[in-house]
Amino acid sequence: MHAMIIIVPLASASLYAFGSLFLKQGLQNGAGAVRSLFLGNFIMTLCFLPTLALSQEVPDWDMVCWPVIIGICFFCGQAFTVWAIKSGDVSVQTPLMGTKVVFVAAWTMFLSPDPIRPILWVSAGLTAIAVFLLGQSNEINYRSVRKAIILSLISCVFFGATDSLVAARSELFGRIPTMIGMMLTLSVCSLFLMPFVQKPIFEFSPGAAGAMCMGSLFIGLQALILNFGLSYLGEATTINVIYSSRGLFGILLVWFLGKQFSNREREHAGDRIMRFRLTGASLMMLAIALIFV
Repeated sequence: MHAMIIIVPLASASLYAFGSLFLKQGLQNGAGAVRSLFLGNFIMTLCFLPTLALSQEVPDWDMVCWPVIIGICFFCGQAFTVWAIKSGDVSVQTPLMGTKVVFVAAWTMFLSPDPIRPILWVSAGLTAIAVFLLGQSNEINYRSVRKAIILSLISCVFFGATDSLVAARSELFGRIPTMIGMMLTLSVCSLFLMPFVQKPIFEFSPGAAGAMCMGSLFIGLQALILNFGLSYLGEATTINVIYSSRGLFGILLVWFLGKQFSNREREHAGDRIMRFRLTGASLMMLAIALIFV
């Protein structure tokens, strides 16, 4: 197996974990979910723009529909994610995003002529179970939890389509042009969020502004690395299985560095929750190991 298939998603996963801690800190300081999403999408786009200097490809404009479709899928995934966060607890919603790997496998089956190895389905299924266990919390509002779960799964359908299409179709328009077109489409779609922003766009408290910008930058860089890997390496299912280790990275960062981010999750977790998370972490390692079989 190519070493980059391992390095790329692991690097993205670790950056995502750091970015999530920064974003959570920003939200706790009053950044606002929709406003953070709106500005975060534009910061992510800025992270992708320098790749234009690396591109020697001439876009095939007859295939311009693909970056547009991919960008719309990405935006829908982002939008349903925000809706899920507003509906339920983040500690339930975020780990559920790891189920994306199952939908990536499903989309890849339809988009690629190459069959998926059966062991990857087993690995994807274990990953989905693992990330759910990693996200156990003391949430008691079951109605909001159910709603958050449904919305999170819908967002994963769109994110799964995004990754699968990047891996299977980006070559048609041009790999780097597809990524740029995807992010430009994301930014254009984000303009439709403007009516839902309740406060002035750039009116942040100092703590919220710094944390939100750092979080968006980390999330943007990891998205750039991940999409380069998907576009040039393919193997969308394998990459996403390894990328799902972001749940484990997140727990380790909360455990050892949470106080530096004003995160008290470690202090609030009880023995029962920690047992769930330990089980989830073990399943995650097993899922990753299985892809080498």
